[in-house]
Amino acid sequence: MKKTPLVSSRREKTKKTSKSGRRRKTKSKTPKRTNRVNRAQIKHSNNQNKELFLKTNPESRDDVKTTSQNQKNQKKTRKNIRFNRPGIIFITFLIFLLFLYYAVVLFDVQVLKSDEMTAKANNQYYRKMVIPAKRGDIYDRNGKLLATSTNVFRVGVTPKHVYSLIESQTQAEIVDNVASILAIDATALAEDLSKEDESYVQIAKDIPQEQANLLDQYLAVHQIGGVRLDAEPERIYFNDDVASQIVGFATNDESGLQGRLGVEYSFNEVLNGKSGYLFSATDNYLNTGNLPFSQSTELASQNGDSIHLTLDYDITAKLQEHVKSATDSSGAQDGGMGIVMNVKTGEVLGLASYPYFSSSDPTAKPANWDEEENFDPATQETVDILMGDFWTNKAVSSLYEVGSTFKMLTLAMGLEENITHEEKVYSDAPIQVLDYTIKSWTGDNIFGQVSTEDAFLYSLNPPFVQIALELGVDTFYDYVEALGLRQKTGIELPGEIDNIFHESPTAIDLATLSFGEQSSMNLVSYAKALSAVVNGGNLMKPTIVKQISNDQGAVIRSFEPQIERRVFSEKTSDRVNKLLSRNDSLQGLNRVSSGYDLGGKTSTSVNEQTNALTFSYASFAPMDDPEILVLIVAMNSPRRTVDSNSLVNNVSGMVDFTLDHLNIEREYTDEQMNVMEEGVGLPELQGESLEGAMNRLNYMSLNVVPGTTDMKPEDLIASMVPLAGTPMHYGSNVFVYPEGGIELDLVDVPDFSGKNFNECILVAKEAGVTLNFTGDMSGLAVSQSIMIDYRFLTEDAATTQEIDMNENNEEAANVDSNDASSVQKGSIINIVLESVSAD
Repeated sequence: MKKTPLVSSRREKTKKTSKSGRRRKTKSKTPKRTNRVNRAQIKHSNNQNKELFLKTNPESRDDVKTTSQNQKNQKKTRKNIRFNRPGIIFITFLIFLLFLYYAVVLFDVQVLKSDEMTAKANNQYYRKMVIPAKRGDIYDRNGKLLATSTNVFRVGVTPKHVYSLIESQTQAEIVDNVASILAIDATALAEDLSKEDESYVQIAKDIPQEQANLLDQYLAVHQIGGVRLDAEPERIYFNDDVASQIVGFATNDESGLQGRLGVEYSFNEVLNGKSGYLFSATDNYLNTGNLPFSQSTELASQNGDSIHLTLDYDITAKLQEHVKSATDSSGAQDGGMGIVMNVKTGEVLGLASYPYFSSSDPTAKPANWDEEENFDPATQETVDILMGDFWTNKAVSSLYEVGSTFKMLTLAMGLEENITHEEKVYSDAPIQVLDYTIKSWTGDNIFGQVSTEDAFLYSLNPPFVQIALELGVDTFYDYVEALGLRQKTGIELPGEIDNIFHESPTAIDLATLSFGEQSSMNLVSYAKALSAVVNGGNLMKPTIVKQISNDQGAVIRSFEPQIERRVFSEKTSDRVNKLLSRNDSLQGLNRVSSGYDLGGKTSTSVNEQTNALTFSYASFAPMDDPEILVLIVAMNSPRRTVDSNSLVNNVSGMVDFTLDHLNIEREYTDEQMNVMEEGVGLPELQGESLEGAMNRLNYMSLNVVPGTTDMKPEDLIASMVPLAGTPMHYGSNVFVYPEGGIELDLVDVPDFSGKNFNECILVAKEAGVTLNFTGDMSGLAVSQSIMIDYRFLTEDAATTQEIDMNENNEEAANVDSNDASSVQKGSIINIVLESVSAD
């Protein structure tokens, strides 16, 4: 019998070649059952061999047993591995997903969000510091600084970093010294520094540059970290309440200083410039600049440009005094306004809108705030009143009925169109236009037949209605258009309001406008039109800005005089000027501008709804070649005992000051010399209200000045200096006091030597003294002496309110020479004038 081999031989593979020559595999023909028999035989044979081996080698029994057990374990392990394969695959898949997630996150952070992540990282040690541009300054026409900027500082700390690196200061010493430098409470500072979990705590704000410098030095010397100073711009004003509505004010917001009113607002972008920045690596320890070896990027700031106004500070300050006086004396309830304009160039030399406020503190309680109104700038009600009554620039943002000063324009139209001439006669009788009857303020036909020049002198309405009707609606309103009254002026101030005229005017509209009623205009627009009448006929564009300069002082833009068009001929302008001069001379109202030839026109208009009166007076000078226009308006007075003539003293005084300030030479007439010598006796004012006294003395060309700053128009006068009966020169000041008597108020006595009569009057008014003149009124002051010092007013004189000017005041004469330079306000100084030789 043939034995089966222990290990079956390798199955033979039969190679058969197809027609293509390729080999193909053929399956074994061995039956599967034969394979199973062979495996059993092999197993049996192996067991027999193993038993035979153990019998002959008994010492190897343990090794064989161990080997057999290991083989069993390996089989079991392989079986378990086969059984857990799905779990292994699942875990492997989870690990793959985890790696995939982190790969996506890394790709997102490093690629997609690279810029964002870099910025966040840089914020940890890089800091972008804004380099603010310095806001430009504001000057008056003579270079007087009105507004500028400086820096104040906000101080903050990172509490855990506030300590001395060199340990030269304890924490307690740091608290005490920083609190002392910043003038803050040390206990509060210590509490702030205890908040070590906070990254930033503000400890002070609005710290001036000087204190900030001291703090910087202290921190640097002791190497103290964690303290941060952030500069914030602050606007500083030097004009107080002068031209406050024109200059305006600026406040801080997140963008820095921003103009809120006036030129600060209208030229905000020009003044602001462009801020720069510094991007650099810093730490939070020392304020010593960039970290070593770090790179920085800087964009330089561009400082703002400066605005030079056409305003003259001194002229504007004096105008505000006269506007306030005119408003208070007339009892005007809606305030007042005034303008001084160069009629040849359109430059505004002075502009006032009463009541006033301070640019430095616009939300402070104004001096003339109605005590019945609650004042709280945190409430909208108070802010609304401030905006409406104080911050509003009435000269451009309010309208008023101009009244009889418009007759200047109607007269110029008639002369230009040859409708009228100076001697043409008109009836003063009431005139019927459609269903309306128009008459003069004087009543029915008081003057009868009058010439054009007399109708202008006495301000009669019917003659001017007749001139306007002859012109016709179309021609008349063509001139209104040509004078720019239907358009805004474009002056460089915010809030200019349109004038109001009838859209489709009729004959009655024409008739009422001929004497300035039923239409309303803003002050600047109207001054522009009036200037065209007297300057030779040219309509000039008004301007408040003279030039703009850069931060190096170089002029980068000039606002040159701009003629918009010619409206009237020079001949017509000259004829109107002569009639204006005639008005001033024949009315005899101007007694304070000696040496100057003035022309003027008064006006009173009535508010038909409230029946209140608005007074105004326009004056021009010098009339041989007009340079300036002064126009003052007192708005809505309920008083019927006042008229526009009460404004003449204020307007004429303003003209006199302006011409003298502009160094325009005086030329005295004989009539003016007589007025200068004449003077007037001071009436008794005791027991009269301040408002009434101001109005009465305005007609006498004297100025009433309250002796105390809190004296109100309705307050009664208890005492006065000079005393009643004192001879006064026109244009002089009278000081009045409420109950409580004359307060001791010493003023310096000016040096009057070399000055003429009018110059002495102006200097005395500024100084607060009264003058008595002797000698040649056309001469110059050669000597002065204290005639009466009211410090030494006797009990009897104070009671009787009488004084003899020829009687020496012995007490005043015996004043120690060291005190002779000062006297009580209102005291009388004697001035001796002598003529100056031709050579």
